[in-house]
Amino acid sequence: MSNADRDVLIIQRLNQSFNHYPQTSDNKDLFAELFGNLRDSAAEKMAAGKSAEEAVAAAFQEFGDVDELLQQVNAEDGTAANATEQPAAPVAPQAPAAPSAPAQPTPLPNAQGRSPQPAAVPPVHGKTAPAPIGTGIHRDPRLVEVQHLGAPANGISALAVTYPDDVELQPIDGDQFTLTEYMTTDEPNMYARMAVQGGTLTVQAGRRSHFSFTFRINQLSWGFHALLVIGVPRSFSGSVTVNGDDGNVAVHDLDTLTDVAVKLDDGNLHLANVSGDELDVESGDGNVILAAASFPQTSLSADDGNIKLDHFQAADELSVESGDGNIILNTVNAGSLSVSGDDGNQNWTVVHANDVTVSFSDGHWNASDMTATSLDLSFDDGNAAIRRSTIDQPVTASYEDGSLTLEQFTGAGDFTAEDGRFAASFTAVTGNLNISGEDGSTRLELPVGASYYFNLRREDGRVSVPDEAVFSKQGHHRWQGSVGTAPAFTVTVNKEDGSISIR
Repeated sequence: MSNADRDVLIIQRLNQSFNHYPQTSDNKDLFAELFGNLRDSAAEKMAAGKSAEEAVAAAFQEFGDVDELLQQVNAEDGTAANATEQPAAPVAPQAPAAPSAPAQPTPLPNAQGRSPQPAAVPPVHGKTAPAPIGTGIHRDPRLVEVQHLGAPANGISALAVTYPDDVELQPIDGDQFTLTEYMTTDEPNMYARMAVQGGTLTVQAGRRSHFSFTFRINQLSWGFHALLVIGVPRSFSGSVTVNGDDGNVAVHDLDTLTDVAVKLDDGNLHLANVSGDELDVESGDGNVILAAASFPQTSLSADDGNIKLDHFQAADELSVESGDGNIILNTVNAGSLSVSGDDGNQNWTVVHANDVTVSFSDGHWNASDMTATSLDLSFDDGNAAIRRSTIDQPVTASYEDGSLTLEQFTGAGDFTAEDGRFAASFTAVTGNLNISGEDGSTRLELPVGASYYFNLRREDGRVSVPDEAVFSKQGHHRWQGSVGTAPAFTVTVNKEDGSISIR
């Protein structure tokens, strides 16, 4: 049969499902998207030797239940099945050139130059994937175990995993690494392989289709899906490297690791109850969640994905960088803490660190119950708020058109804004306060009974100071004087058109 016959078979099978639903724009778009992906998948299978009928059947089997997908899509859109309306079938386009099968990776040789053959348990078919254990990995009910392998842990100091789909690393008893793989399509050339080179155990994904695609709605999935579960001996005290793609990665309950490095594109990372020496995470649009973990040296970066740390310790250095994603820190202890973002929001609760550096663009930063030796804060047009916090050394803060709010704050510092607003209430003032800028307002609430000098300058804004203030200079643009009998610090405010209020 020709490529045109193949396309007709795909259209006929799709029509059997789509004929029961109205011709909404969403249904038409979905029809076209499914047709294009199924055609490409079938073309690839035909290039591998299947007939058109076999390739089309395999492409539909790999994708899953089209009727169920339509039910979910139309339920979300509020459209019911209607057997009288039919979407127009697309004109079958010319088939693309048959893709060449990607080269099969060669197992790495071991130290003696032989291709390693780890002890393997014969594949067991028909066993479904394990139930979720709170790792953030979705368990597709279509997954079936396709292979189970083992490799001795003796002499292994590093585990390196390259796998584009979901990966889970979990602790096991004994002295062997285990590999259990689940797939929605049982094709041996797609199976992962284990190999040993020197002291490194490598796990490499098998062949993947160039045209595989996945839909996920709620807890349901369509398209090819795979899950790799690696059992790591509890006694393993080496390094772990995971290179992924769009799949999710979960690592949990491993507390004797050294270096851990994870690199993902759109997949999520969930790491819980894990400790080691150094952690390095690079993520694209996926989320990064670390819970009950400890790594003295930690570096986390994400493009647009969110980053959440819950009960995390980095005794030496913690660096967090995100583009437009949100950053959440809850109960975090760090030596040096550096956090940067663009337009995403940040929420910190119970953070203890030595040196803290925070920078962002237009997002919001909220920190409460924070203690630090120093704080360097900079942002553009965003807003920042610090509550119930203590900073030992003078704060350095600079921003443009946003606002900075301090509530129940203990500390001092230099605060510079262009047109931004500054409002602060202090539990205790530990040094001089210097506020400068152009058009933003300044409002200070100092502790009851505080004694201080003030030096205020503004052009057109209003100035308000306590009634008990004693002036040494009071003009149209400058006010100098003191409050109390034994001044302990100086409040200096230099503004253009903003109002100044001290209470």
